[in-house]
Amino acid sequence: LDVRFADALSSEEAPVAPRKVSRMRQLRRGTIRLNLEIDLHGLTRDEAIEALASFISAAGRRGQQAVLVITGKGVHSAGEPVLQGAVADWLAQEGKEWVAEFVAAPENLGGAGAFVVFLKVLNRES
Repeated sequence: LDVRFADALSSEEAPVAPRKVSRMRQLRRGTIRLNLEIDLHGLTRDEAIEALASFISAAGRRGQQAVLVITGKGVHSAGEPVLQGAVADWLAQEGKEWVAEFVAAPENLGGAGAFVVFLKVLNRES
């Protein structure tokens, strides 16, 4: 038997990078389900952030993969929408312990008036 091994790939054979898994694709296919949601309509900024923090941490502890956060579009706000920006800021900063990523919800789930929040998988020590 004549067997030869090479340590390097030829320039023609580029290493195959793993494909990034699209969480939104998984959501559309039903692999990830939105079993919990919170509706922040009618709350002040501070009330909404307090409710959001409690909701997200509880969902993370329950092992949820994704949740729906409804902010509304802010059409009844004086000036510009308040909750959308405040919620997005909290999810990106204070919520980063729990939040893997978040995106505007698809139209059938609220569109610009809601966020789909994908939660981090936390290691549970028994």
